Amino acid sequence: MSESNTVPGATLTFVFVVKIIQTTMATSLAGLPIPTMDWSATDAPRALAKFKEVCTLLFNGPLAGITEERQENFLLLWVGEEGRELSVSWDLSNADIKKLAPYWERFDKFVKPKSNLSSSPVQTASCQTS
Repeated sequence: MSESNTVPGATLTFVFVVKIIQTTMATSLAGLPIPTMDWSATDAPRALAKFKEVCTLLFNGPLAGITEERQENFLLLWVGEEGRELSVSWDLSNADIKKLAPYWERFDKFVKPKSNLSSSPVQTASCQTS
């Protein structure tokens, strides 16, 4: 007969408790808006700010009792396929992968308008005529 490190019924009890917690969390989110990020928005920084606002309200409200790592999982669900594809391209440390701040910082950087460093056509034309 082989020895086991498990207590009979403990696994079943653990699964039952986990299911209760999951059901309670699902119930606490029932009727609330599911945040979605519109990556194709004309004003992407504003779209991200609105998205982040709803996420933060959920993370500080009904999802306040879960770990930041679990909150990060929700974030990755809510950013959609494009946001997840973007996030896997980042070189995050093992510690940063479990935090929200690095994701928000990189999403902010991604949607921030890029400055046009090239000269405008008017400036180029006036330089050529001089």
